[in-house]
Amino acid sequence: MKKLVSQLSTTLYYLIILLVITGGFLVKGPSYKLELAQINILAIILFLFYLFLKSQGLSPPFVALATNRFEGWQNASNEVLQKRSRQFLLIVFALLFVARVFRHLEFDTNMYDVTFLHQSLFYPFLDGLFHCDVCRVNTYLGEHLSFSLLLLTPLTYFLHSDILVFLFKPLFAASGLWLLLKYGPLNDQKKYWLFALGLFFCSSAFRSAELWDFREDDLGFFFICLMLASLASGRAWLYLIALIATLLTKENYGFSTFFIGVPLIFDKDLPFSLRVRRRLATATFAISISYFLFATTKIIPYVMRSVESSNNILIRFPGLGSTFKEALTNLVTTPSLWWDVALQYFFSSDSLRYVVLLFLPFIYFASKKPLWLIAAAPAIAMNMLTPYPIQRMQIGHYELSILPYLFFAMLMGIQSSKPQSRHILLALLIAFCGFGRSPVFEITRRVSALKNIPEVIRLKQLKPEPITAADSKLLAHISYLPHLRLLSIPDGLITENHEDSFNKIYELNKMQSFAPGNSLTVLDAQQLAFNLSDPWQKFLYDELYPEDIRKQNEWLAVVNSTKTFGQKLCAKISCH
Repeated sequence: MKKLVSQLSTTLYYLIILLVITGGFLVKGPSYKLELAQINILAIILFLFYLFLKSQGLSPPFVALATNRFEGWQNASNEVLQKRSRQFLLIVFALLFVARVFRHLEFDTNMYDVTFLHQSLFYPFLDGLFHCDVCRVNTYLGEHLSFSLLLLTPLTYFLHSDILVFLFKPLFAASGLWLLLKYGPLNDQKKYWLFALGLFFCSSAFRSAELWDFREDDLGFFFICLMLASLASGRAWLYLIALIATLLTKENYGFSTFFIGVPLIFDKDLPFSLRVRRRLATATFAISISYFLFATTKIIPYVMRSVESSNNILIRFPGLGSTFKEALTNLVTTPSLWWDVALQYFFSSDSLRYVVLLFLPFIYFASKKPLWLIAAAPAIAMNMLTPYPIQRMQIGHYELSILPYLFFAMLMGIQSSKPQSRHILLALLIAFCGFGRSPVFEITRRVSALKNIPEVIRLKQLKPEPITAADSKLLAHISYLPHLRLLSIPDGLITENHEDSFNKIYELNKMQSFAPGNSLTVLDAQQLAFNLSDPWQKFLYDELYPEDIRKQNEWLAVVNSTKTFGQKLCAKISCH
C-alpha cells in the first residue's frame, strides 16, 4: 500500500507539472464532456498522499525531487535570481494577456465591462467627464468615482485601441508585484522571489482577474502595491501620495485603507520609529475616512442627482437605505442591521468556500505574519456580505483590492521565517489545491477565436458620425465610437404574429432602463450592427432592412440607414 501510494504521488507530481505547462485539454460533445485540465483535485489527492506517507514516517519521492530543484535554483547570484524572477513574471503575464485578447476575439466580452470603461477613456471630456453612453447618468462616474483614470487619458484620448487598454492590466499588475519584490520585505532575499511569485500565481482569483476586462481596480492594485512597498522601504511621503491615488481610484477604497493604520501602529518590523508609525496611522485614518465620507455624501449625490439609490454600493447592499446619508445613519443607529446581514451571507457555505480559496496560496506564510491580513479584511467582508454572488465567484476584478495585502503578508511571513525548501514545497502543495486551470488552457481553448478576426476588423471600420446600436457583445468591440446605444434583445421565441414581436422589441428598447438616469434611446440609432446567429437580431435585420445585401453565410451585418431604428420600427407598429 505504501509503495503504491508513493509511486502514485510521483506520477501525480509530474502530471500536475505537465498540466501547468501544456494546459491540458477539454473535449465537449452533445452529451459528453471529457476534461483533463483542472489541477485542484489532483493537487488535493497529492497533498493527501503526502500527509499519509508522512504519517507513516516516509518521505514521498517527489519531495526530494522538488527540494533538490528548489535548492539548485536558489544557489545562484542575486543577478541571476532577479533575472529568473523577472522572466517568470513576464512569461506568466504574456500568457494571461494573450488569453485575454483571445477572449475578446471570441466575443466573450460585453459592454458592462468593456464599453463602460473604454468609451470613457477614449472620450474623457465629451459632454462632461468620462463620457459613457451606456452608463448610469451618461458618465462612468455614475458607476464608480474613478478619478485616477485621468492618468491614462493622455494616451487613450488619442489612441482609441482596445488592445492598449487590455495591455494596461498586465502592466499595472506586473509593476505592482515587482515593486513589492524589489522594495518590499524580501528586497535583500532574492532567493525567495521566484517562489513568492509562484505562490501568488497559484491564486485563481488573480488569474481570473487578469482574464477579465480592464477596470479601475487594476489601477487600485498598483497603487496599493506602491503604498505597501513605500512602507516597507521607509518612504513615508511616497506612501501618502500612493494612499491618495488609491482613494481617487474608487469610492469604497477609503473603507479599506482606513484599516492599514492598525498594522502600521503595531508592526515593529517596518523601518519607522513608533512615533512616525503613529503619525502615519493617524494620517491614514483621517485621510481615508474623510475622503470616504466626502465621496459618498457629497460627490456621489451630486453626480447621481435623483437616482442616487441606484449607485453600485447601495444596490449591492440592499436594506441599508436609499441614500448614503441614510445608509450611514442606519448602520450607526441600528446595529442589528450588521447582524442580520452577517447571518444571511457572512456565515454561509458560499462565503466559507470563498475565503478558503482566496487564502490558500498565501495562508502558509501569511499566517506567520497575520497582522497585515487586517488590512484585507474590509474588502473581503464587503464581498462576503453582499447578496450578489458574483463578488464571491472569483471570476472578476473584485479581489484586486485584496490580493496586494495577502501578498504583502506572505512576503512578511517568508522574511520572518526564512523557510527551507521543504517548507516552500508544502506551501506550494497547499496553494495548488485551489489552482484551477493553467493560463495555457485559456489560450488553447480559444484558438478558434482567430477565425473572427475579419469580423473584428469590420467592426473597427464603422462610421463615427451616426448614433450606433448593437447588442451587448458587439458593443464591446465598438467602444471607439462616440455615440453608442444598447440594442436589448427579448427573451423567449419570436411569435408568428410579427406585430407582437415588434411591440416587444419597442417596449424593451424605448428607453435604456438598465442605466438609471440615462435618457438616451436606441430608437435614435441610424447605424446598427446585428449578430445574425441570434434569431431575434436576424428577424429585425430581415424585416427592417430587406434592402441591405450581405454575403452568404455571413453572421455579422452592419447597416447604415437614412432612417432611424425607431422610424423603421414604428413603420411596422403603432408606437406611443
